[in-house]
Amino acid sequence: MSTFRHAVLIVLLLVLATGCELRLETRVDLDDEGGGQLLLTISPDAELVEMAGSAGVDPLGRLVERVEVLDGWDLMTAEAEDGTLLEVTVSSGFDGPEEFGVRYEELRGALDAPEASLLGPMTLSLDPETDVVSLSGSVPFQLTEVAAADAGMPLEALAPQVDAVVPYTFVVTTPVPLVEGSTTVTTPVDPEDPEGAQQVVLDLSPGQEQVVEVAYVRPGFDLTAWLLQGGVALLAILAIAGGVMAQRRRIR
Repeated sequence: MSTFRHAVLIVLLLVLATGCELRLETRVDLDDEGGGQLLLTISPDAELVEMAGSAGVDPLGRLVERVEVLDGWDLMTAEAEDGTLLEVTVSSGFDGPEEFGVRYEELRGALDAPEASLLGPMTLSLDPETDVVSLSGSVPFQLTEVAAADAGMPLEALAPQVDAVVPYTFVVTTPVPLVEGSTTVTTPVDPEDPEGAQQVVLDLSPGQEQVVEVAYVRPGFDLTAWLLQGGVALLAILAIAGGVMAQRRRIR
């Protein structure tokens, strides 16, 4: 058994036996240009960290080891006085659809374990003609028969127990409201700015899979508006010039 799978198994058994909590959050923060940042945060409660340490397992350390071999990823950690990891956030920026695909698959690979599936297929696209940025895919929280066998109980009995102790959230933020037709419901990041940044928050339970469909128009340079404004300004200049010329003719 690999060291990472061993760590996952020990943590799974501990959270089920003790009711400790292990929080998971994946974020996709999109920006004005169609790039952004991909983040994963794992936060076990203090009791789980202590018990896992007593069992000789540092589950966050195993994840860190997996991510450290990847290029372009940053690690942010919160540690106890003895150096034990209490929270880990791994993050990576991306400039557009192609780089997002690479980073997202790297994260899927780092989280890969026989006991559960936490990230499904996800694609980011940019239509250069309409400036529409689209993120689409699915987010599963699927436990497997391997997890059930490890826990020594049927899969249908395992899911509700995991649901009580492993909150899993998937969040997407966009810089502006979504275009019409996006099936995912968003709320403003700032309730006082409904036309500003938006967020999608999916709270998943074991055995569940939710669809993500997010699309927005990149904010920025509006050529049509510029041409209209320029046209009005040009007409004003011509009108002023015409008035000056007519005045000069009358003087002569």
